[in-house]
Amino acid sequence: MSWYPVVPVAPAVEPVSLADAKLQCRVIGTDEDDALDLYIASARAHAEAYCGAAFAERTLVARCDSFTDLARLPFAPVNSVTTITYDDMTGVQQTLSATVYELRADGLDAAIVLMTGPHRVVRVDC
Repeated sequence: MSWYPVVPVAPAVEPVSLADAKLQCRVIGTDEDDALDLYIASARAHAEAYCGAAFAERTLVARCDSFTDLARLPFAPVNSVTTITYDDMTGVQQTLSATVYELRADGLDAAIVLMTGPHRVVRVDC
């Protein structure tokens, strides 16, 4: 199983608001807003790295060596999969149709598996 570094996009909303942080720290005014925003983001990032779980919703871009690596994703929880792309035999990037796979997310375990069905045909060129 070979996953390359996951590239996170910064979350649009932090799990702790600036207003909540100011209330907790008993800060009045706006002089410390930039510092508190930095502290909130840093604390979230540290806690996520320590716990191995995401605390704020965001988009991640991950790269792996083969489709078998999708059997266990290196991050969780996962809400949805936007796209899966791969390089075909000629080196051209293709997008895998969302009709052939499904996300199975159970708490901190997430996997992408092929969908099953009586008429499902998946061709793999090796």
